Amino acid sequence: TGHILDYVNARTGYIMLDGRIGCQGDPHEILAEIKEKGYEECIKCVLRNLQYG
Repeated sequence: TGHILDYVNARTGYIMLDGRIGCQGDPHEILAEIKEKGYEECIKCVLRNLQYG
């Protein structure tokens, strides 16, 4: 649920799929997107990044 971000000073967050980094960015922004749109939408974005990135 992202509570670890209350205790860890992370500057970069990563979303991995099948052992590959699909996206990276501010961990708080990534978590906010997942909370707003859901993890399924995040995975769709990761798949697009892996396909076209």
